[in-house]
Amino acid sequence: MLYFDGCVPTGSTGELRPCEYGVRDATTTVVLAGDSHAGHWLPTLEAIAQQKQWRLVVHLRNSCPFLDVEVALPRSTQPFTGCTEWNRELRSVLTGPQRPDLLLTSRPAPASRWRSCARPHSPAWTWPNA
Repeated sequence: MLYFDGCVPTGSTGELRPCEYGVRDATTTVVLAGDSHAGHWLPTLEAIAQQKQWRLVVHLRNSCPFLDVEVALPRSTQPFTGCTEWNRELRSVLTGPQRPDLLLTSRPAPASRWRSCARPHSPAWTWPNA
């Protein structure tokens, strides 16, 4: 559904491509944000949004978890600049006038597996017992 609806950007830009589901003129807005792992929740969340009369806005980007650190390209140590820009743009939207009532995201793996994704010099990223 997400891919057919054009909700998932590709390439090196930080472009946001939000898609809306549920009740579009609802008074409660829920945002689902993150990578494809977050996207797996869409069918269930869409059903809940319809039942609860919520507006569900989806922001997804493959291989790009919703984080405040620089992320590496999959299977690489090279920075994924499109992901970094996408996260920056998304945080701007989520903290501005379009701030949702609820933000949902997911974490695809234990934090110990993200060590290869986060740049070690990032001031926002610290490791327990490091």
